[in-house]
Amino acid sequence: MAWSSDASAPLPASGVVYELTDYGTELEPILLSLGAWGARALREPAEGEVITPDSLVIALRATFRPRAAPPRLVSFELRCRPRRALRGRPR
Repeated sequence: MAWSSDASAPLPASGVVYELTDYGTELEPILLSLGAWGARALREPAEGEVITPDSLVIALRATFRPRAAPPRLVSFELRCRPRRALRGRPR
């Protein structure tokens, strides 16, 4: 799975945009390995826990298994509702 950032993407209306240095990018395989390790203990979000679009993308990247993927090009589009709609459901 390849990951790239689009340097031509429009900047947000407010806030700060960060980009990793080459040195920081070297941590990516380590962080994805930690994410795959932690995914084994995932459960439904508890009341009050918030799932962000960023955490969702990292989780998908960490658990993707190229050998288990279909032998054809597949694309996905993630649409996240407002932050309050991503909170865990009561049990």
